[in-house]
Amino acid sequence: WAVHVSFNSDINASQIPATRLDVALGVLDAGALESGATGTTVSSGVFNAWGSSLVFDSTSHVPGFWGFKGQVASNLAGVSKTDFVAGYTYVGQIGLDGAAYGSNVYTNIGNAVADAVGAVAATRGDNVRQAGTAVTVREDYTGQVEFKVLLTDTDATIAAASGVVPVPAGTEATVTVAKGADGLNVKSTVTTNGLTLTNASTAALSYTATADASGYVTFSLMNNFAEVGDDLDVTVTHAGTAVTASVVWAAHTANNSVLSGATVISIEKTDSYSIAYTAVDDFGAALAGPTYRVEVQYYDKIGGVQKTTAVNLDANGKGTLTVTDLSTTQGQYAVNADLQKLNTSAAYADYGNPEEVDSVVYVVANKTPAAITLVSTVDTDAGATPTLETLAISNVDATGPNGNTAPAVDTDEHWVMSGLVTNSAGAFVQGGTVTLTAPGVLFVSGTSYTVGSATVSTTNAGAYSVDVYTNTAGTHTITATAGTVSKTKAVVFDAALLSSGASLVVDAPASIAAGSSFTVKVTLKDVFGNPVAADTTRFGLTYSGAGISLSVPTVTNAKGEASFAVLLGSNDTGAGTITATYDADATASTVDNNYSVVKTVNGAASSDTKVNAGSFKGYVALYAKGYKGQRMSAKVGKDWVVVASLASDFERVVEFTGAGVDVAVRIYIDRVLLDTINLTTK
Repeated sequence: WAVHVSFNSDINASQIPATRLDVALGVLDAGALESGATGTTVSSGVFNAWGSSLVFDSTSHVPGFWGFKGQVASNLAGVSKTDFVAGYTYVGQIGLDGAAYGSNVYTNIGNAVADAVGAVAATRGDNVRQAGTAVTVREDYTGQVEFKVLLTDTDATIAAASGVVPVPAGTEATVTVAKGADGLNVKSTVTTNGLTLTNASTAALSYTATADASGYVTFSLMNNFAEVGDDLDVTVTHAGTAVTASVVWAAHTANNSVLSGATVISIEKTDSYSIAYTAVDDFGAALAGPTYRVEVQYYDKIGGVQKTTAVNLDANGKGTLTVTDLSTTQGQYAVNADLQKLNTSAAYADYGNPEEVDSVVYVVANKTPAAITLVSTVDTDAGATPTLETLAISNVDATGPNGNTAPAVDTDEHWVMSGLVTNSAGAFVQGGTVTLTAPGVLFVSGTSYTVGSATVSTTNAGAYSVDVYTNTAGTHTITATAGTVSKTKAVVFDAALLSSGASLVVDAPASIAAGSSFTVKVTLKDVFGNPVAADTTRFGLTYSGAGISLSVPTVTNAKGEASFAVLLGSNDTGAGTITATYDADATASTVDNNYSVVKTVNGAASSDTKVNAGSFKGYVALYAKGYKGQRMSAKVGKDWVVVASLASDFERVVEFTGAGVDVAVRIYIDRVLLDTINLTTK
């Protein structure tokens, strides 16, 4: 990073001796600047800096300024001086006769460095698909193609899966859009971030994009002509790490078009039956209009003659066959549908793969469900119940040629819920509808992943089956309903693994009067809020300082809790320190999954002392009562606020953060942590 310095034109800067002039680059640590370099001189209108950590750099020169590039002095263990580290405040200053001027503070948001840079992901849809790093756009699509890249940090002190958290909002990355090997056709103009790229362009487009609060860097581009063969390379670079995706415009492939529709239908004699068909191409876009149709071969009664009809497709690629049954007996017949396209000879020909849907219509005496069974079968590698799903469950439709990517759930750890649906005569109900429900449960049926409920059809044997996963430990009650009949079944999932802790919280008062007692409660949970019962190899809890601690636990119980009491004598006015630790893998040599939380309880002669924090109009307000003359410091999110000596017994100090920000406020008196307050700024 560079520091640029200028002087008032009345000052003959070149006459300032080295003993009077310093330039400092450093990290603010609890309000104190760690100096990066000192003892600079001015000669012939330019600075000459001595010391290895600050050098004059002509490439950073700005007219009217002296420019420098330097490395930052830092006491961060294992961090190079040239690294920017998320969560720290950096400062550039000029020092003259021991006084600091021009304090340029960088809170290290835009310059935050991610530990990991995700792949370039396109938003898939009817016109865009992606496989690995290859993004394919439909040839005639001239709208926005949207992309995102996830930037994350690894921080074992934050409650998240494996300590992975998004970078702060505003973290910067560079987006580069360049012509690929096949370039662009002469009519195409690609636009991104207000910049344009054409066949005649000799340079790539490059600009800075910033991460949102979820850590995603998002951007888009569009091609105004979009001819087959247009070829781009999209690269996102952050802190020296680059990820690339190719973007190519192409025609859809006939052999990857798909026709879908119901395959099992159950009716009673003389009922009508309908089969709704949907035709899409390999992008998932509807095949619509008179160019496409569905040719259907069907029957209208048992033992009847096969008939043929054409089903037209609407703008959504959908068409419906509706037939009135004329059967006088029970039985079944087949319905065959083929997707077709009008060819150059003005004739319709079969089109796509698979372009065919084979259905069976069952004509039964009674299709009304009268009974349903529900059976639970465990599928697990070990134990009597499945382990929890570690991937956050969500609704995902992975159906179709351009469906969403199916979540990588652990297929060896789940319950299988199955059953049969029968009518009043005990006969199977084929093609019937069964709805399964349970809060907080992921139902998987084929390529459909739904949370809370799922609707499936019975087979020609009246059977149904779904797989069940969850992130929540304990008992879950599954209800299966067909028509007006239902069954329930309780299934149990394991408690959270000993190694899955992600949130370690110490609950204790910020201060306590002498002669009193207080209770300490430590809670350990996984990323989904399940309690973690940690053993002595993973969990540690100690108390030191004022008073006497009673029966400090060495483990957390089934509720993920460990608690004890502390008794204070009438003269115990000092601080007490609670230290809770958790080592997920019970291995001291690995630290990326370790947690340590320290909380201080300030013992006071009376309850006349207090610290607190609140928010108004984008500011965080810090309050201190009864600490006149004492040092107050506070870490507001990633920024430090320091008051060397409080002027009165009641002081308020404000720090601007902006509204709608979730922030942790840690307040210290004389460098002792009194309270941690989590709030959302107003």
